[in-house]
Amino acid sequence: MKNVYAAAQDPSFSRSSLRSINGESRTREPNIEKVAQEFESYLIFTMLKELEKTTNSSKKGSTEQTYTSLLYEKVGDYIAKKGIGIRDMLTKHMEKKY
Repeated sequence: MKNVYAAAQDPSFSRSSLRSINGESRTREPNIEKVAQEFESYLIFTMLKELEKTTNSSKKGSTEQTYTSLLYEKVGDYIAKKGIGIRDMLTKHMEKKY
């Protein structure tokens, strides 16, 4: 199992999303809206991490980096629940294929 620092540095989709894409897709359609929301959350997280690079902040310790990454992840989740339009666009596009 990855430690928290490694997980914060290399975030991935949640286990439930991977399960819905890999294992459950054989028996039924994946939950497209949930996967699209998690993609939107990950995109927002990545944007926040890149935005942080533009600031002139001093070097952070590993604990502070981990906390900041977890904070960005939760902010990404919160914003994605409200939606910025990417989830809707992906959902409409993927529903055309099914």
